[in-house]
Amino acid sequence: MKILILISCFCFFGATSFMNCWENRTPDVCGGLWDIQFIKNEGWSVGFSYNEHGYVSFIMYSNDYGKNWQLQAPSTQEHLRDVFFLNNKVGWAVGSGNTIIHTTNGGWFWITDETVGPINYTSIYFTDSLNGWIVGQPQKYSINILLRTTNGGKEWKQQNIEFPSYSIRKIFFIDSLNGWITGAGPSYIYRTEDGGKTWKEKNLNITDQIFSLFFIDKKEGWICGGSYERGVGSSSMIMHTVDGGENWEIQNIGRPFYVNDIEFIDRNRGWAVAGAPAVSCGVYSNVVLYTNNGGSNWWEEATNTNIELESIFIDDSLNAWTIGIDNWGKGTVLYSKIDTMSVDVSQNRSLEMINFSFSPNPATDYLEISYSPSINRMVNHTVDGIAIFNVFGQKVLSSSQYSAKLDVSGLSPGVYFMKVGEKVGKFVKI
Repeated sequence: MKILILISCFCFFGATSFMNCWENRTPDVCGGLWDIQFIKNEGWSVGFSYNEHGYVSFIMYSNDYGKNWQLQAPSTQEHLRDVFFLNNKVGWAVGSGNTIIHTTNGGWFWITDETVGPINYTSIYFTDSLNGWIVGQPQKYSINILLRTTNGGKEWKQQNIEFPSYSIRKIFFIDSLNGWITGAGPSYIYRTEDGGKTWKEKNLNITDQIFSLFFIDKKEGWICGGSYERGVGSSSMIMHTVDGGENWEIQNIGRPFYVNDIEFIDRNRGWAVAGAPAVSCGVYSNVVLYTNNGGSNWWEEATNTNIELESIFIDDSLNAWTIGIDNWGKGTVLYSKIDTMSVDVSQNRSLEMINFSFSPNPATDYLEISYSPSINRMVNHTVDGIAIFNVFGQKVLSSSQYSAKLDVSGLSPGVYFMKVGEKVGKFVKI
């Protein structure tokens, strides 16, 4: 019985790939969460609730990776949509009603920035301590707005660029010169290669809305989105480019969810968060999607929640957070430590083709392993030829060679998983 419980905690989904477990780290707040960012152990999440007086915004703060949260009261009652911190002291949040606020003490005091209006701001991004951009839309839904600062937010100036009259959702820069803008509406994406001085329009000729985007360099990136029609259901969309956005290829995720956000840690490993109300009763469903081959295939990771996931953030130490809103309008935070045992298939594409079998099972001292197709087992590889994991996802044994006989005598009795390339098998050690 204990073994069965441990297996369920391991989040193992068949023989395709190891997945990450997501744990609930939700703050005690009555409202939806829209964006999240962490600087090492310190993090901020912005959101809003609604009562008889209108929107009530809030910012939640954590100094222990989201295990505990404190309320930081911003200087606005507008709907906050996005947050961006340069370090653990200096940050901004933007939202509806012409709201741009900033802090210089980690969020304990917020100051309202002067700007044009009235605008509903949706996204903010800084490339360094001086240069930043904000996108938004006038409340009467006319031409979209792009603001630029070159002095760290002391002054925001409107750039003389006209975007079509649909909701701009996201702005993203990979460096000081290369950036992209996209929004929920007609299938357009905009790119700059000169630090925002000029923007080039690209029509993708798709019917789905574009909600978010992520680039790992100035050439390779992904966009995500979809659509929802009440009484009919949802459609999903992820597209991939390797030329900066000139050409895009659709990646099929095979699930009826619109994809709200996407992020990659390298050109192979990425995560996307998605959700959709059920067709009949309006109950939210969700999924965290994972790929280890650049989006050619996507697998689900369990969250054990019914929330619409809005945003995902992954730091340099591979801590990941995703946030959203549950069926009762309450914000939810999920956390995962990304499993570094994931194989970078770009290092050896042939690994995907390897099938293997082993015996005996249960095992006592040794496992006999056979491979199809046959391979040179004595060749050292840049990734493990064979890796053994316990039910907690910890690597307990590995070999840089594709051995025909593996010594498992040193393992404690229990259930284990053997990974060869992208194939996985389960065995019991007695």
